[in-house]
Amino acid sequence: MIVQGSVTRSNEKGIAIKFHTIQLESATNLKHLITMNAQDPEQIELEYSRHGGWIFTPDGSNQEHQ
Repeated sequence: MIVQGSVTRSNEKGIAIKFHTIQLESATNLKHLITMNAQDPEQIELEYSRHGGWIFTPDGSNQEHQ
């Protein structure tokens, strides 16, 4: 799995990472890895579905969903 990102928030509630690049075939593996290691996997699924997952631009970069 190859991803690049930066931490956008880190506090007592958790951490947020903005992924800048990710190989398309790695997206499902990354979601699974995050969900399986989360304190609250249901919250991860809720946030993922609420934000529509990841949005990829044609140049292959990841862009934050508004």
